[in-house]
Amino acid sequence: MQLISVEGMTNETAPKGKVLVQYLEPSWGRYSIEMEVGYYDNPLDYEKPSEGEGWKLWLSSSPIKVTHYAVLPEKQETPFSEMTQKEFIGKYGDFPNLGSVHPNM
Repeated sequence: MQLISVEGMTNETAPKGKVLVQYLEPSWGRYSIEMEVGYYDNPLDYEKPSEGEGWKLWLSSSPIKVTHYAVLPEKQETPFSEMTQKEFIGKYGDFPNLGSVHPNM
């Protein structure tokens, strides 16, 4: 995965969908460099371009100051991808040990 600078990026060349972003997080009068999943809210996607707000975090839609981004790889299919939640719980239980930490531990 290669980081791409946003310097010189235009609305026409902005990435679509989820990307990994490197952004500046304000911290005690300075900035720390953080990595997170984000997206570009492109003004070209709106009838009123003023509604597009630029870079945002994926989960909270908070605006961020992005310096670089990287296109995420395609989502990998797993044996669980085709299962419904009911089938999954029936086969593995409510909290299966699939390499994750149990929430009550």
